[in-house]
This record gives sequence, structure tokens and C-alpha cells, in this order.
Amino acid sequence: MIYLEPITYVLRIYADGDSFEKQSPYTASGTVQVQGDMAYIGGFSGTITRAQYRELLQLLAAMGINLLISKRRGKYKIRRLKEAQGTQEQAFAKTIAGSE
Repeated sequence: MIYLEPITYVLRIYADGDSFEKQSPYTASGTVQVQGDMAYIGGFSGTITRAQYRELLQLLAAMGINLLISKRRGKYKIRRLKEAQGTQEQAFAKTIAGSE
């Protein structure tokens, strides 16, 4: 028996009204690697609005992701997605040096 699990996704972010189906240009892109209930976003380039960031967090949470990890300016950002349901102040990742 052979089992393949999708663990790498292409992330593309579009402006309002634009989409992949319309072959619109995207405003940001990156890759999302999934391992269990954790995801790592890497190679991110472009701009993302707060609303788009919240939408991304909700999409990942709907996929069963509980922990989001990214690296920016040499520091890891670790985000527990259950907090994403709270206030806007909670919508940004806790910055830590190194990994948790």
C-alpha cells in the first residue's frame, strides 16, 4: 500500500475582486508546509493586509492547523491559531528568538 499526504501548498494572495481562476496577478506569495497540526510559512514575498492575514489564519484553522510558524528578520514567529479568534491585538504573532 502507498499513502501520499499533501504537505506543501502554494500560497497566493489576491486583491479584492481578483482570483486564481481569473488568472489575476497576485499581491503576495509563499509556501505553506504542513506537519500534523503545525504549518510553516516560508518564502513569503509581497504584501498582505490585516484582513487577508485573518482570512489566512481562519483557512489554516479550518484545515486543522493549530500552530503557525514563520521566520522574519532572523526571528521565529509562532502563532497559536486558537488566539486568532480574539481581538485585533492578538492577530499578530508573538516574536521569539529561536524556536519554541
